[in-house]
Amino acid sequence: MSETTGETIPAGKIAKRVAKAVSNELPPVAPVLEVVVKEVAGNGVDVSLKTGVLQDRVQNAVKQAVKEAVRDAIEDAALPGKDQ
Repeated sequence: MSETTGETIPAGKIAKRVAKAVSNELPPVAPVLEVVVKEVAGNGVDVSLKTGVLQDRVQNAVKQAVKEAVRDAIEDAALPGKDQ
């Protein structure tokens, strides 16, 4: 429930805000991926990543995962008598 308006805020809206905040704080993943690929495949392997596309996909995946986790946690907390 919102303290300022007395209205209940939907779990989905809270989840979306948390997911956006988390995904905006993600560091670039391309440099890490390049290092890991070179460690696994060897230094002679040329790793050409579309860094913008990769970052967008990772951010979207993180947003989706965080939304689901937060929404589930809020819904579980709202159910009286449900084991935690």
